[in-house]
Amino acid sequence: MSTTLINDLSILYVEDDATVRESLSSTLKLLSKKIYPASDGLQALEIIKNQTIDLVITDIKMPKLDGLELSKKIQELNLNIPILITTAHDEIDYLHKAIELNIDAFITKPLNITSLIQSITKLAKIISTKKELEKKKQQLEQFKKAVNFSNLILDISQEGEILSISTENSIEFDLFNPDKIKITNIKECISDENFLHILESVNDLNIFHKNLSLKINEEQYTVNITAFANEYGDDVKTINLILKDLTKTLKKKDQIIESLYIDQSTNLKNKFALYKRINELSTSDLMLCIIDLDDFRKLTKLYGYKMGDKILKIVSQKILKIINVEQKEELLFELYKLESDKFVLLVLPKSPLEDDDINAIMSNLINKLEDNSFEIEENVSLDISFTFGIAYNEEEDILTEALIAKDVARESKKDFVIYNKIKGIKNIFARNLQLQKKIKNAFDEDKIIPYFQPIIDKNKNVVKYEALARIIDTEDNKVLTPFFFLEQIKASKNYSKFTKTIIEKSLQCTSILQKEISINLSFEDISNPEIILFLEEKLLKYSSIITIELLESEGLKDIEKTINFCNLMKDYGAKIAIDDFGAGYSNFEYFFTLPIDKIKIDGSLIKKVNEYKGYVLVEAIVNFCKKLDIKVVAEFVEDEKTFETLKSLGVDWFQGYYFSKPKPIEDFK
Repeated sequence: MSTTLINDLSILYVEDDATVRESLSSTLKLLSKKIYPASDGLQALEIIKNQTIDLVITDIKMPKLDGLELSKKIQELNLNIPILITTAHDEIDYLHKAIELNIDAFITKPLNITSLIQSITKLAKIISTKKELEKKKQQLEQFKKAVNFSNLILDISQEGEILSISTENSIEFDLFNPDKIKITNIKECISDENFLHILESVNDLNIFHKNLSLKINEEQYTVNITAFANEYGDDVKTINLILKDLTKTLKKKDQIIESLYIDQSTNLKNKFALYKRINELSTSDLMLCIIDLDDFRKLTKLYGYKMGDKILKIVSQKILKIINVEQKEELLFELYKLESDKFVLLVLPKSPLEDDDINAIMSNLINKLEDNSFEIEENVSLDISFTFGIAYNEEEDILTEALIAKDVARESKKDFVIYNKIKGIKNIFARNLQLQKKIKNAFDEDKIIPYFQPIIDKNKNVVKYEALARIIDTEDNKVLTPFFFLEQIKASKNYSKFTKTIIEKSLQCTSILQKEISINLSFEDISNPEIILFLEEKLLKYSSIITIELLESEGLKDIEKTINFCNLMKDYGAKIAIDDFGAGYSNFEYFFTLPIDKIKIDGSLIKKVNEYKGYVLVEAIVNFCKKLDIKVVAEFVEDEKTFETLKSLGVDWFQGYYFSKPKPIEDFK
């Protein structure tokens, strides 16, 4: 007979016969950790007031307060404690009264230990079930409170009449705050079409879930709505609506997106705005000029990076001043800021420009730029020279061609070079052009794909996968890693398309992998409004299974921009990881400013973990992360010894060739 359930019970045993009480209490203590003996009902009530009691075993006849009166008192206190009464055969009248009190169990005297244990075991099962139900009830109440706290709960009729509003969060929800706005019917703020969709879904006993726009007092709100039947028999009578206000999140997103199109040092539109603009235009109708400051790196080394930003701002102001004067109805100019010290001037002519026109425009611009010194500060006046690279009417990547022209101009010590006039120079860039062709073919043939490498727990179970970009080179029958193509793609206008392709295909594979996936993003990606909007769309569907990995070194480029991105992604439910932590300079400020869920220790440290210094360093990182409740992943685990060492240090998850190389999705089917 199993007595496991009895072991955790807290039992109150009430018996006025001291010999019987002591004997049975000793026996019960072998079965249960907590036995409270009492000599009468009054003493038992005092114990009940001070202790948590699961089961009462009581005699009927006792002085002061008998077993029946004790049972009645317990029931009056609504304690819901099961009661087992021990009774003699001659106590029939007492027994009838006990039955009327709905006593849970009876056992006759003299007590048979086996029968007693059987009765207690039956009651223990009931008690255990009740405890489990109570636990579930409490969990459900906590869940309900959590939902109410972060959402607004409405109960509506089939006609849309608002029957009740949850009070926990209604003050936060201005659109239904009864102190500010009087709304009695949901149809006052939702379109007829959307309300009809809700009714159709709920009346079919389905759950409706969608982001909708609500209009309250001429103000627009974006709200995530979940609707389901609340009361239904033959027909649905009332409907529950759970509303989560996304307005602030979307507003924050819009502000971040807007800022990502602006260069912070000059307030000019940046390269992402440029890419967007080029895609809107026909490259056969425009000219693009790269404006590069000569020896800018030397200036920043001499005067510092803050002065460098000031130089760029003053240069941008001078360029704007010149083009504002030169601008005409038939010749428009737009100025953009690229990375580092490069500017881009888009020239938009109404009619195609002749070579002489282009030479005249560029010569005039460069002469006016270099005509006078740049007054940076009161005692700092600089003579700055410039190199231009120009491309126009290009069918290919006009930005890349202009950058090539700028490099050729600098190498040949010319003020500017027009790419269209140096076609022979392509031999110098043959390798790049060949790679460009491979990349273009990969896009055309749908050969840009993710590979997946498993991330393992200490028991060697797969817990998630990292998605890694690959290009299938059909010409040479090879699989190219980012080492061979990433920089080339980053320099082209196709980088956003490349990133979105990898993310999209990786997410499509989750139905096969049945695990969370990690996606690598560069600083280029998290600064790109197009990528952020794309991620927002995907996170609404896949948020619970996505971890975004950011390269540690890349985050240092602009920590404020990184913080904004991470907070926005967390708002949508993604997890954040820092990749390659410990590679080069490790900035522990991340732990205080970024909402990090996990870090991946760089392979350079993992390879040295079996050496004393490497061991101590990895141990320090792991301990630090554990105190902050941040998960730790070790990359580049290549053998059993390294795996065992990392396990002993408390690393949470592991990744490397020791477990598996990255594989295409076909290998997981």
